[in-house]
Amino acid sequence: MIHCTVPYDVPRFESEDGGFELWLAGDNQRGSSGYVPEAWEEFRHQFKASKRAKAFLGLGDYCDFLRPSLRPLLKGALGKDDSARRMMDKAILKQHDETIYDMAFLKGYTLGLHEGHHNWTTLDGINLDQRLSTALDARFMGFAATTRLVLSAKYSTDINKTAKNIAKRTHVVTLLTTHGNANGRKVAGALSWAENNLANAFIADIYAFGHGCKSGNSAPFERSEVRRIGAAGLRRTVPRIIAVGGFCRGWTDGWTSDYVEQAGMSPQPLGWAKISFRLVHRKETALALGCPGRDTKSLEIDAVNKFFTEQNQD
Repeated sequence: MIHCTVPYDVPRFESEDGGFELWLAGDNQRGSSGYVPEAWEEFRHQFKASKRAKAFLGLGDYCDFLRPSLRPLLKGALGKDDSARRMMDKAILKQHDETIYDMAFLKGYTLGLHEGHHNWTTLDGINLDQRLSTALDARFMGFAATTRLVLSAKYSTDINKTAKNIAKRTHVVTLLTTHGNANGRKVAGALSWAENNLANAFIADIYAFGHGCKSGNSAPFERSEVRRIGAAGLRRTVPRIIAVGGFCRGWTDGWTSDYVEQAGMSPQPLGWAKISFRLVHRKETALALGCPGRDTKSLEIDAVNKFFTEQNQD
């Protein structure tokens, strides 16, 4: 598991049209028969159109290379023929260059990229998900990672708001993200998998995963932590779980069928996820006498699934 701290300065943190956005996507499986480039183009359009401070986090399976169960079989067959292996590597690298081109607009915005199941390592030892991370100037986050997201807003401490007295107000959000693993045929099963295996074992604010091409989010419970310092009592937080969807259609038109169709799994909508962070004003109530307390600023978090819908002609 990879662990990282990622700081961002957020302008207009308190504005309705301000704040910070974290876009999450994965399971493109570019090169497969089910990949829908129009869905990725819609994601590109919406990401570039957003004027807020933003970052991108990739959840793996950007291409449709062999899954782990099949890679040893192929590499074993080519184990005694380096020339044939290099020919295959050359063809795969060419396709990977196209993936890098497709994702180039994310350069400078990418918080990190996770490794997925559909990956390839060349004879020279090049891991293609690491190669993609390098091309996008992004962290390679392995299969699973924790992130301490540090969001800072500058404000003036002077009544005249001069540039001399500028301070930062910082809010920290913790994430546990992973490509994911087998998590059931239904969306509820995928979210339950994350609740049982992630939220119940690791304490974080947000849990995000891919793998199943399912889209959904939940707040499974209010977490109560017994305070270790300060006044006795409980510290309450709301963990959020989000399955980010994908860009690969399981049921395709034509005579060819992908494994999703052959297994009779439900077709899933194409999509991605977006988490928004914004400071909001709240007036706390004093514990004694129920009197209004001082004006405070809290971090509001909204997690939504976004979908690609085609314009069908009836």
